[in-house]
Amino acid sequence: MKNLIIFAAAFTSVVLSQPSAQATSITQRSFSDVTQGSELVFEGTVVGIRTEGEYKNIRTLVSFEIIDILKGSYPGDEITLSFLGGKSRGKTMKVGSMKYPKMGEHGVYFVRQLEGSHVHPLKGWSQGHYIVRHDGQKNIVQTTNGKIVTAVSTEKSKSSDNAFTLSKGVASGIETGPQNGEAISLSSFKDKIQSIK
Repeated sequence: MKNLIIFAAAFTSVVLSQPSAQATSITQRSFSDVTQGSELVFEGTVVGIRTEGEYKNIRTLVSFEIIDILKGSYPGDEITLSFLGGKSRGKTMKVGSMKYPKMGEHGVYFVRQLEGSHVHPLKGWSQGHYIVRHDGQKNIVQTTNGKIVTAVSTEKSKSSDNAFTLSKGVASGIETGPQNGEAISLSSFKDKIQSIK
């Protein structure tokens, strides 16, 4: 099976086919920047995943049941977001650093725009994708790389501070720790989001 490897540059939506895997360069943003730059922020659960297209235009369509809207508005109780890449008709299209939501996943999602097609629909890629899980006592938040969110700073970064800083998958202002760390609760995380003007 032939794999199509995609490199997405930080400041462009141009997608180039590469013969070998490339990392994806995404500019790091502050948590406030990610929130302010998102048209919709919601808590939801993944209820469906399908792929469509072929060759260099395979897309993974992820459907979410909306539990709570934290910013913006949306008319329905279910939303479908389109991610570039995936498997369709016996072909695989890989996009470097892309982490697709999984079936049944409960999370908080920062949608850059409701209209238009993007390589990744979430603001800052993984910087706008947080997973919710229950630790036995409360719902807590973690990053897509499995780090527990322990604190959130809502201070807006100066654009010159991080103009050339590449993201490591987490927005600045998000403090993380190990699985057994002291986690921020989901309700506190949502309060932080809603406090950002």
